Amino acid sequence: MASETPDGGYTDIAYRTEGNVAEVLIERAEKGNTLRPETIDEIDSAREHAEDADDIGALVIRSEGDRFFSTGADLNSVLPLIEEGDSDGVSEFNANWHAAYRRIEQSDLPIIAAVSGQALAGGFELVLVCDQVVATPEARFGDHHVKYNLIGGGGSTQRLPRIVGPRRAKELLLSDKTISAETAREWGLVNQVTDEDESLTDAVMDYVADIAKHHPLALKRQKQLANQSLESSLAAGLKLEQETANVHLMSNAVQEGLAEFMDRD
Repeated sequence: MASETPDGGYTDIAYRTEGNVAEVLIERAEKGNTLRPETIDEIDSAREHAEDADDIGALVIRSEGDRFFSTGADLNSVLPLIEEGDSDGVSEFNANWHAAYRRIEQSDLPIIAAVSGQALAGGFELVLVCDQVVATPEARFGDHHVKYNLIGGGGSTQRLPRIVGPRRAKELLLSDKTISAETAREWGLVNQVTDEDESLTDAVMDYVADIAKHHPLALKRQKQLANQSLESSLAAGLKLEQETANVHLMSNAVQEGLAEFMDRD
């Protein structure tokens, strides 16, 4: 991928683009690709940079190395706050984490996680806020918070049941169990598992290309409506869809799409 680092550069991640696809690469393999506040801030900055670029149609989030996608929060960032009894600091830590993940979830761009290795705890929660997931056969997924007497701090207790159902969610939330990429696919956590001899980079770029080729306004509104379906009643969601469709049908995007439809062979 061609490098395109925004002004100021990054320490924990790399930001690259190829055609109309942007990529965030977490570069903390020596620390299990753990996420410290600086890492979260940089991912958030890169997401915003991709959203502001007129030529970017999708964003991929992946990690350095094959062993860890991310094993979660860098606890060295929060342990001092806990040991000092700094409840305000802990609250700020959690608030910033939640806000950054929420912005990924609500981004106008389709965001795809490319997972190789272990996605655990906060790293697992990062996968949950992405729109779709491509994983290698060796990828493993687990919540693991209870292993250390913790609870989900990045949304796993709320998002996981919505994705896989409450019983399967509790199977992971109440244990330190990990599941394979294939099981995750069967559960609806993963969209595609690569072939054994297939490059994750090649597979995810092929996967994303089929999404990013479409008009950004259509993608944005489809994503917004799908997200809203999880947060409202069916009646409210259908009303919002109708209202949005009324506006969308009058857009230049639709005119372009219909002209292409009429000109097809």
